Amino acid sequence: MWKEFFRFDLRYQLRQPMLWLVMVVLAAMAFASAGSTSFRIGAGPAGIGNVHLNAPGVIANQLGVLSMIAMLLVTVFIAGAVLRDSESGMADLLYAAPLRKRDYLFGRFLAGFTVCLLIFAAITAAMMAGSLLPSIDPARLGAFSLWPYAWSFVVLVVPNLLFVAALLMLLATVTRSMMMVYVGVLAFMVLWSVAAVLDAGNGSASLSLLLDPFGVRVLAHLTRYFTSAQLNAELPPLSGLLLANRVLWTVIALAMAGATVALFKPQHAGSGRRFGKARSQPAR
Repeated sequence: MWKEFFRFDLRYQLRQPMLWLVMVVLAAMAFASAGSTSFRIGAGPAGIGNVHLNAPGVIANQLGVLSMIAMLLVTVFIAGAVLRDSESGMADLLYAAPLRKRDYLFGRFLAGFTVCLLIFAAITAAMMAGSLLPSIDPARLGAFSLWPYAWSFVVLVVPNLLFVAALLMLLATVTRSMMMVYVGVLAFMVLWSVAAVLDAGNGSASLSLLLDPFGVRVLAHLTRYFTSAQLNAELPPLSGLLLANRVLWTVIALAMAGATVALFKPQHAGSGRRFGKARSQPAR
């Protein structure tokens, strides 16, 4: 049954102009940042000394930061999937069938997550295209390689999007309001920023880096002493703090997805009936 929800929601999302608008905006940012020293995404070292514009660490930093920015832009694709039926008045018709809520939620979650992956596939392609512009000074570029893009996508983008999707789905389930979802996202980003400031000088750098849900601070920490030659050729190994960070936030994302299933209470208006179950009605 979840496949039906997945296919329906994926078709619905792909027909929405907002999806393509978000994709174009983020891809344009990635394209411009990849081929310019004046427009940069993130605080990477590109353009400093002999660091190339397409250095592996620069690519990873940019994709990591873009996955953070996407948190504010893909909300409608994730949270909207939970709220859409209630807001459109289709809930009563849909919940009349004996459906399992985990099929309903998983199908829609997977559709939204797939859309986010498609958006970032386009962003990654735009970044690669931007680094190949003939107008760029060849001295500012290294040899083109797919490896940094693939590494960044798998290690940073996919876990980040999984976390973002799970958080948005949980907020939508708990609040039942798109406005409150946006408020929750903004509150989360503020707390994330404040936490970095408070932890800056208290001697718990490892804990601070471990608690970074996006991994960009871990990446910056691991590459802070890289030479220009290292930055142009290497990525940090997927071990230690970086591996622990990625595993921790993947587990947290899966836990939030489980909490969403547990807390989701689809219910007919004016009745106690839920997926395939009906509460006994008092005798008249």
